[in-house]
Amino acid sequence: MIQQHVPHYFLNQVVSELGEPCEAIYNELKEGNIREFLKDIISTEFTPANTKEIRRSTNKLAQATKKRWYKTLADSVKKTKKSKKTEILKEIALLESLIDMYGFSEFKKLHNVETMDELIKKRLDEVAKWCSDKESRLMDYKYIRDKTPTQIKKALRYDAIIAIADVLIKNFDGNLNKIIIDQPLKYADHPVGNTSLTKMKLTDKSVLIDNKLHYISEYRPGEDYSLHTLVSQELLSEEKILRSIDNTDLEIFRSVISLRDNKQFFENRKVYVTIGDLVRATYGSDNKKNYNAVKERLMKMANVTFNVIEPNRTLVFGIFDRLDIQPLGNGEIAEITINEEIHQNYVKGQVIRAYSDRLASFQNKASQTLIFPLQKERFLCYFRQTGYSATFDYTYFIHKVQFRSKRKDVNLALIEQCLQDFVTQKVTVESYERKRDSFLINFFPVETYEVEDLLGNQQLTHFIEEVPEQINLK
Repeated sequence: MIQQHVPHYFLNQVVSELGEPCEAIYNELKEGNIREFLKDIISTEFTPANTKEIRRSTNKLAQATKKRWYKTLADSVKKTKKSKKTEILKEIALLESLIDMYGFSEFKKLHNVETMDELIKKRLDEVAKWCSDKESRLMDYKYIRDKTPTQIKKALRYDAIIAIADVLIKNFDGNLNKIIIDQPLKYADHPVGNTSLTKMKLTDKSVLIDNKLHYISEYRPGEDYSLHTLVSQELLSEEKILRSIDNTDLEIFRSVISLRDNKQFFENRKVYVTIGDLVRATYGSDNKKNYNAVKERLMKMANVTFNVIEPNRTLVFGIFDRLDIQPLGNGEIAEITINEEIHQNYVKGQVIRAYSDRLASFQNKASQTLIFPLQKERFLCYFRQTGYSATFDYTYFIHKVQFRSKRKDVNLALIEQCLQDFVTQKVTVESYERKRDSFLINFFPVETYEVEDLLGNQQLTHFIEEVPEQINLK
């Protein structure tokens, strides 16, 4: 089994969610770095599918602990024999020393109370308010440092589990595997995705593959390059418009990959995923319309093949080689076999990675497609150590994404909108300057944590597409 990497980017978010006081208390335990503590919790407690359940069960334990601590505190001030000075009793003892030293007037001025009993009631009310607040953390307990190291560490664990779950749910659909998403090199290097929801225009050409007739949609951005999308006749219908592969399709593909079991995926190219999970990840709602839309898109992805045709080369790849949808409970489960060429991209580490929550912030749908080839260029700058600036002309962009319009001015405007999106959201592109049909792009330098999170063991060669043997279509 391939071990789950816990991204530093995510750990930083969790530490921020917990807050500086929590990190300070952990450091006082002198048991190492809080990030290692969090990594251990994630690896032992979390799976890509159990986030909400583990938050629910842990929060139940945390709320019970809060009630127990409050009761213990309230009982301690009622006892006639107060031999052990802890928590509120320790505070009272210190304040009595203060009164002895400076007088009762200084005590009243400092705490805005008339009597010691009034202060005790004030403290109990503060703790009662903390106890009843469902969002308060155990580390917010006023007398947390008077607890034993074992109690503190247990409470820290509860708080950490809840914080990890909260960040996962808020930013990553509750799925550990969606913190980092990746685009296969072939999808980043070739214009397989359209910038918008567009009807697929089929030519009068066709080809027979595995005894099935496939029609051809051609995208030709230059004289020496064309991309043919081969569509199985089974997809064609007079009642429904056939749409080009767009960002929503690629988003569903990335969701499928994020829900994989690594053993099944790397050994058999298979991913098992419920349709409902894909619908919620894609649309946020699993109503009937969205449910059927995802099924139709899965069918489309299983019935299209891409042919890249250049003067001395033909490259053939697809998305899914096989799709089998079966009933499961009240819903359905899909057994998906990833295309062999795309699977090889994953096996060889030929993927372009990015943080999914940053991509979700984009205002322009086309940005989510264009970001991957530019992220690749940014990583190439890192490996080649040639600086983080480069110029890209119009031809570069139309070889990476299929544009809906045939007008250059319209497409250049869309490219500029995407680049501004990246700058605004501070993702990949730090700044850019347009000069007629070209763009001088300044990339953000690759951060140290990104090297481990997004590059791992990848080398420069992982970002260079292998040239396959020529294949001739008949």
